[in-house]
Amino acid sequence: MGGKVLSEQGSGVEELRDVLSTVSDFLSILAPRIREILDAVFEQFSGEKIGREVTALYKQLKSSGMDDELVKEMTIKFFDQRTAVLGVIKEVIESIRGQT
Repeated sequence: MGGKVLSEQGSGVEELRDVLSTVSDFLSILAPRIREILDAVFEQFSGEKIGREVTALYKQLKSSGMDDELVKEMTIKFFDQRTAVLGVIKEVIESIRGQT
């Protein structure tokens, strides 16, 4: 009877090994794809692009006749929001790169 239990345990271990191997293979395929997606998103937040967006917003607000102080405040908030998103994306990318 002891041999049967050991055989069943061995079979379970082999099955678990196969499942983990499949998951590992899947993750090794998935990780580069996720990295590519995040890199593409990260490019949307390049310093040059953010600079152009901030400048365009500032010019648009100024040309609409808004108060200088309000224009400044809104432009700073826009810049802060864009760079906050950039920080989060950068952390995610670095985390993924550290795992592969």
